[in-house]
Amino acid sequence: MGPIIAALALVVTALIIGLVVASGTVPNTLAITLGLIMFILAVVRTDLALYFLILSMLLSPEISLGGIEEKGVSGGRSVVIRLDDLFLMLIAFGWLARSAIFKEIGLVLKSPINGAIYAYTAIFIIATGAGMLYEDVEPFLGIFNCIKFIQYFILFFMVLNNIESEKHAKRLINVAIFTAFIIAIYAISQIPSGERVTAPFEGKGGEPNTLGGYMLFMLSITLALFLESRNFYRSVFFAFMSILSIIALFYTESRSSYIGLLFSFIALSFFARKRNFLFVGIIITLIFSSLMLPDRVIERINLTFQSEVETNPFEQEDELEKIDSSTAARLRSWGEAITGWKKYPILGWGVTGFMFIDAQYLKVLVETGTLGILTFIILLSAIYRNLKKTYLAVRGIDDYYQGIALGTFAGFVGLCGHAIGTNTFIIIRIMEPFWLFMGIVVSIPYFLPAVAEKMKIPQAQLKVEKTAEPGRVSFFT
Repeated sequence: MGPIIAALALVVTALIIGLVVASGTVPNTLAITLGLIMFILAVVRTDLALYFLILSMLLSPEISLGGIEEKGVSGGRSVVIRLDDLFLMLIAFGWLARSAIFKEIGLVLKSPINGAIYAYTAIFIIATGAGMLYEDVEPFLGIFNCIKFIQYFILFFMVLNNIESEKHAKRLINVAIFTAFIIAIYAISQIPSGERVTAPFEGKGGEPNTLGGYMLFMLSITLALFLESRNFYRSVFFAFMSILSIIALFYTESRSSYIGLLFSFIALSFFARKRNFLFVGIIITLIFSSLMLPDRVIERINLTFQSEVETNPFEQEDELEKIDSSTAARLRSWGEAITGWKKYPILGWGVTGFMFIDAQYLKVLVETGTLGILTFIILLSAIYRNLKKTYLAVRGIDDYYQGIALGTFAGFVGLCGHAIGTNTFIIIRIMEPFWLFMGIVVSIPYFLPAVAEKMKIPQAQLKVEKTAEPGRVSFFT
């Protein structure tokens, strides 16, 4: 089985590189070179490849592979991947190849959410295959997007498999926070332009919702670290980082991110040790919102409930006239998603088989049907339970990882709110940091034995299998 996996990894890698080479541009050729370095690094030292991947999460340009004419309802789409897409794919395939070569290395380690991951993966693959048979899904697009979903889970397994110790986990976290600092500064530097702020290399128009989701998650991490820390200097640093992040988030003018921020704050207010700081901040903000919040943010929120008669394409619909055209268009697409689901209620249209829907839950429903949305909810529930359980177990044992566990939990709750109006759980620039921190949190019982004891995890499930080479750790086996 090992040689087959290695061969498959090499073939898929060659196909990806071939597609990029075909574009024939200098940036793409550079991307190939860096990608090959990442692939080799993943085979030799997966831990180092992860550091480079974290730095590239929001600091990499996009590569266009041209237009693809879909056979589904949605018509044509331009296939665009980012350099971090390429890096993640190549690192994932490099890790799979390494796992096949060094058979003593655990390929897929047992964790509390594995079963839910497998179930959801199986359903969206089956649904997409059915969509291809019915000619609703263009094969290349369907396969490409399925691989993207799977690579997020592979990132989770890579992090879980490669964390050697508490210090190793902390290094990954530090690189992620450093990257968030750079992105926040970059976003804030765009404020004087008067436009909605976006992440670097977002292309024409940018994607403020993506940056909003990313900043929402990283804000949850840094704010939780501030609220849980007993160290004064550490608290000051994370308070500063939280301020930068919330400024950047506000100026994305992403209403989905504002909703997610509310969800995250609610989660933090239930569990954070210094929750009084959070309550005071929220109350002061609400009382003096007209003075503290930027005018652009207030106008953006108010716009939701204002009609734009000149541009509203749904003027004939009384209810939709009461809201802005952007929200009205989104609501109309939601209605079309429900109609589409009724045609294929069990397995849906397949991934990319239906028109573009900018709402995660309805997108899952129409593309993978009732089975897909049920397994997706099971996956979210498994993540929720494990994050909460780990936080409660680490509380009182280690302030730092207490903050990491709480921040990841609150960030996840916030992303669930963000997903109401955005396809949050398929966006690489949000999912990479999320699954990185998921891998770290799930691994906490390994390097903090007291947490494993509180979680009542038998020592047999914390078996460590080390090879002669450094950086090879398996647990939850």
